[in-house]
Amino acid sequence: MKAYMVDKSALAHNVGVILQKAKGATVWGVIKGDGYGLGCVNMARTLSAYGIDHFAVTDVSEVRALRQEGFEECPILMMEGTCNPAEINELLDNRAILTIGSIEDAEMVNQVAKERSTVAEAHLKIDTGMGRYGFLPEEIETVYSLYTDCPHIAFSGIYTHFGCAVDAAITEKQFEKFQQVVQELRAAGFETGMVHCCNSTAFFKYAHMHCDGVRIGSALLGRVAFPGKSGLKTVGYCQAELEEIRTIPAGHTVGYGAGFVAKRQTRIAVLSVGYFNGFGVDRGFDLWRFQDCIRGVARYIKAFIKKKALYVHVNGKACRVLGHVGMVNMVIDVTDCDCKVGDMARVNINPLLLKGVEIVYF
Repeated sequence: MKAYMVDKSALAHNVGVILQKAKGATVWGVIKGDGYGLGCVNMARTLSAYGIDHFAVTDVSEVRALRQEGFEECPILMMEGTCNPAEINELLDNRAILTIGSIEDAEMVNQVAKERSTVAEAHLKIDTGMGRYGFLPEEIETVYSLYTDCPHIAFSGIYTHFGCAVDAAITEKQFEKFQQVVQELRAAGFETGMVHCCNSTAFFKYAHMHCDGVRIGSALLGRVAFPGKSGLKTVGYCQAELEEIRTIPAGHTVGYGAGFVAKRQTRIAVLSVGYFNGFGVDRGFDLWRFQDCIRGVARYIKAFIKKKALYVHVNGKACRVLGHVGMVNMVIDVTDCDCKVGDMARVNINPLLLKGVEIVYF
């Protein structure tokens, strides 16, 4: 048996911390990526029970699922723009708040809404440096035209996204650009609606950027990408039974490539969690700038010097993973651990990497 256990009391604690820190700003619960791997609908149900009733997603299927499962009235922001008529129609059918980040998006949304004899609610996306979706601040004249030339779009909000929220200098510059756009729109007589720019990291680091609303995702799970105390709790962990316990002699090897050689008689346990399930998996290198390569080399050297290893916990005892992590199992050292077959091991897995494991809210 193996399952990813989601502690609702820890989630409730995190929501409380976030709502208190928000000081009245609207908190959008970001449940993209199927609720950060924990189930979009289940996450929404739990967050709603603890006081968050605005949601943000990135896929039409997530909007559909929320509406079908009873979230009929809550605001749902679709954070990716689209100029696909079928997607726009479904988003309008499900009363989603659309994102307009390009003139193509705007023209198609306006056309589809006109054909339906309706007005699409939308938030305007400004690209201040993330480089994915949105109008550049320099395209302010084009932005003006959206308000004047698209009568079937009603803008109820405006937002941007910080690409490097851990860096104060970069983020402050992005915030200044965003604020300038907001001010120029208002000066021109246009209503901006809800202004929001903070993701989880920015929310905790820059209180002056909270504006009218904040978008919180990873912080709900207690996983934030900055050093220091946040007051959050990690909400989930994987648990799996010890399926086999036996003793191997000194000199015996474990795993593919004989990655571990026992220096002494060693008591080992096998559990059915491996890299297929997301354990021991890195998100990997996808940048090859010189500084990124140096950081990667430094990280591996540091790990080698410190003899850094992977651990799981059994009955409160940290047990080292031996050899390479297998696809669907691993071997751990339980020589100094009082345990038996059937006892549960607690395994730390990032839920975004989780696969092939039942998710249980408790």
